[in-house]
Amino acid sequence: MATPPPPRNTPITLLNEIQEQAKLLRALLKQKEKRLASLPIPEKKHLRIIAIAEGSSKHALEIATPFLEEWIGLPIYVHDPESLEEKFTIARLYEDHLTEKDSISIYKDAYFIVVSQSGKTASVLRILETLTQYLDEPLPILTITNNARSKLAQAYPHHLFIGAGPEKSIAATKTLSATIMTLLLWGLHVAEKTKRMKKSSSITIQRQLARISDRLESLWEPTRMESIFRFTQKLDEVNHFVLLSKGPLTLVLSEAGLKLTETSSNIVYTDNSESFKHGPKVILSGINGKHPNSIYLVPTIDALACELYKDIESHFWLDPKTSHNNNQLAFEGDRVFFIAFENSLTIPQKLLEGLNTTHERVLTLPSASTVESLFVGLVTFQLISYYLAVIKGENPDNPTLKKAVT
Repeated sequence: MATPPPPRNTPITLLNEIQEQAKLLRALLKQKEKRLASLPIPEKKHLRIIAIAEGSSKHALEIATPFLEEWIGLPIYVHDPESLEEKFTIARLYEDHLTEKDSISIYKDAYFIVVSQSGKTASVLRILETLTQYLDEPLPILTITNNARSKLAQAYPHHLFIGAGPEKSIAATKTLSATIMTLLLWGLHVAEKTKRMKKSSSITIQRQLARISDRLESLWEPTRMESIFRFTQKLDEVNHFVLLSKGPLTLVLSEAGLKLTETSSNIVYTDNSESFKHGPKVILSGINGKHPNSIYLVPTIDALACELYKDIESHFWLDPKTSHNNNQLAFEGDRVFFIAFENSLTIPQKLLEGLNTTHERVLTLPSASTVESLFVGLVTFQLISYYLAVIKGENPDNPTLKKAVT
């Protein structure tokens, strides 16, 4: 069975831009030394990193942050401009009551990373103006954009241009993965400069990053694309999604949900499987008798995968200790799906049987390390989003969401 053509009179821009990512990431790796060699790094006086972004740029920061914190050795706090403005508003209320000149000076020990794909995001530019106004010294800022001529890129001397080119379809497809890669390469650069990481470890991580493009290209193979299309066909019955995972892969779910919403108007809830166990799992009961597509993204780390499978039992069975004997399902399992990697811990057969999960509802992706799995997982959801739009007869490029500035 061949994968479907795009709808009649509809360009395949989104699919093209999804597939451009492998080449783009390979180019970023080759340019690593040239782009980063002369770039200053956080100094000893910097005790933390404040990262600022909106939308998908913020998602990119959140995905990269746990790795950067470990490699660099500094805590990173990711904010959207609005949340910082809330803090500053409260700070202004009480500045006359404090001995410090002003309480926003708590940011004087911070290094800043600011990400905006367009470099023109108004809320980001406004919050930087506020910071500049309240902090005496010039802000130590690294800016990352996809527009080297933008106001943000021109305003500060230390800038990383991701070079993804214009996005003619839904914004933040290839720019998202390029931003994540740029952040990870910068983190490795800092770790090497500060000698915080062993040389052998740095080489191992760079090899993993170098394999990402190959992993992505394997997704374009006809048999793999066909399996993704068939998997997506099973998702078409309802437009309500619950995306769950465990560990670092949980970080990609927010962006995956955004793409599912943008391309074909789906309702998406995302969470860590452990948090979901203690939270709103009642949404598994469905809407108007239709259960949601519950998709579990299985980690490549065995211990995390094992815990994920235990969480699934608590999501669906009244009594996890006796569920498989008594089949006491709290919610129907007719809409449960798995996306796993070839090197993920095998899904327990009793779990599949208990949820009546057929092989068509299990999508297997190429083997990947933890950092590789982030990119493979993200791009897989981009492909699923594209195919969902195609199957529904909608324009996957969604012209109402085009952003000329990217």
